[in-house]
Amino acid sequence: MVTSNVFEIETTTITDKEGGIMLEFHLRDFLILFANFVILFLVLRWLLFKPLAQVFKEREAATTGALQDAKDLTAKKEALSLP
Repeated sequence: MVTSNVFEIETTTITDKEGGIMLEFHLRDFLILFANFVILFLVLRWLLFKPLAQVFKEREAATTGALQDAKDLTAKKEALSLP
């Protein structure tokens, strides 16, 4: 493994037995990709995840309410039916 500073940016190179480059790691590129990922995650969370979570909560509340109404109607029907 060879570490060198090119334009004051750390680069790590992994070579095979013949000296050919197998993998090169550029810290600057990694930091740019990481920043892009964080920005994309935050934008998607704001535009997509939070609104979808709100829709799911509303649907759950509506479903829970409907199930409770159905249980109440079933109990009423059983109370009114003749033995």
